[in-house]
Parts: sequence; structure tokens; C-alpha cells
Amino acid sequence: MTLEELFKSGSAALQNREFEKGLEIFNEALELEPNHRDLLYGKCFALQGLDKFSEALFLLDEIIEMYPTFKYAFFDKGVIFVKLEEYDKAISTLTDYIAMDKESKYAWNMIGVAYSKSGDKDKAKDAFSKSLDLDPEYQDAINNLLHLSEE
Repeated sequence: MTLEELFKSGSAALQNREFEKGLEIFNEALELEPNHRDLLYGKCFALQGLDKFSEALFLLDEIIEMYPTFKYAFFDKGVIFVKLEEYDKAISTLTDYIAMDKESKYAWNMIGVAYSKSGDKDKAKDAFSKSLDLDPEYQDAINNLLHLSEE
């Protein structure tokens, strides 16, 4: 298979939530092109799907080192830190992402989650509100803001 075919096959596996298969395909593709950003990111996504967060974080750090303006690596890293309940690291990483993309409703919502879980309800409310300023229909931010007001 060509590199493009491997990428498409690996991406299809991930879309079908076949993370082990996707990981195998992306590893095969990376043998052909070890520093290919999108292949590395696909592998990272597969690792996250398999709950291999330590490996995913290590790979995200490598991606960020090679591609420091690849904002999606920062977002995924922040999400993993939230899942691992490392909220200060999540906030720091998501702040880096927002510096690159202030218009991301997803990042504002996720940093709101991190603030909420860390106990800073005021900053959480501000972040959820910024997410809703960008998309008033964004259901995750609506739900998170409602849940915050119930606490």
C-alpha cells in the first residue's frame, strides 16, 4: 500500500472505533515516513482510543517538538490531562491552544471543564460563556454551564 492508502485505511479504522487496527496501520505507515505529522497524529488518536494515555502524551510531546504550531496536538494533550485529572496541566496546555485559536468553542469548553473540576467555578463559567459566545447552540457548553449552576 502507498502512504496515502495507509493513511486513509488507518483513518477509516479510527472512524470505526477500531483503534487496535488503526494503531497497526499507522505504525506500518510510520515505518515509511517516521516524522509525518498526520501519521503521528493518527497513531496518537489510536492510542487515546485504547486508553494508552501515557504513550499518547509522549507522542504528543514529540509532535509538538517537531511541529510547534500544530494546535490540535495541544488540544488533545489538554483533553488527556483532564481525563487524568491533572487539571493544572490541562489548563496550561489548553491556554497554549487558545493562544493559537481564540475562536475554538471546543477549547473554551474544555478549559471550562478543567477549571470546574479544579474548583474554580468563576473561571469555568467565564470559559463556558466564551464557548457559547462563539456558538450559542453548542450543547456541551450549555450542559456544562447548567451543571455548574446546579452545584
